[in-house]
Amino acid sequence: MYPDARIGISYGVPTYWAKSGRVGLAYWSGGVSFYPFGGDYLDEFRAEHPTIKTSKGTINFKVSEKVPVMALKKIIRQSIEHPHHPVKP
Repeated sequence: MYPDARIGISYGVPTYWAKSGRVGLAYWSGGVSFYPFGGDYLDEFRAEHPTIKTSKGTINFKVSEKVPVMALKKIIRQSIEHPHHPVKP
């Protein structure tokens, strides 16, 4: 989606920066956590996918869960194109 994204660490999480936004992705023993760095991006996701665990600013995918790719792409676009906490390029 963003081939020019830079990779680094933010808050101890592997993070991809593009434009003025960012998203993070971390692995844990049971799956993957996705960090859009903006909690209200997740409201629609929570409503559409109530069985997938979320917290204030994280989506936790278990290994056994199917990842809703289109919904995840939408959150990535929102996080990169309209960040709540813009970062300097």
